[in-house]
Amino acid sequence: MKVRFLLLIGSVLMACTNKYENTENIAADYLVIPNPVSLTPADGKFEVTQKTKIVTTDSLMDEADYLAGLLKKAIESEPVITAANEPDNNIQLQLDP
Repeated sequence: MKVRFLLLIGSVLMACTNKYENTENIAADYLVIPNPVSLTPADGKFEVTQKTKIVTTDSLMDEADYLAGLLKKAIESEPVITAANEPDNNIQLQLDP
């Protein structure tokens, strides 16, 4: 009985850990197509959640719709597509000038 209890407690503690807490960003982790000419990883992380919005212009609406469909499978909710640039937790689609 004690062994089962200890296994249960151990399982709960392992489930509560954040496996991404001490993750270091390196260029090899970014599988982007086409490959960028340069890539400089920065500190921090970006977590896509059900509150994440896709910010874009009318000219990239097809691409935004496609991305929203892909994200819907991952977060079980289709992200809102908007032209309003809100500061937090958004994906911005834009063309280089």
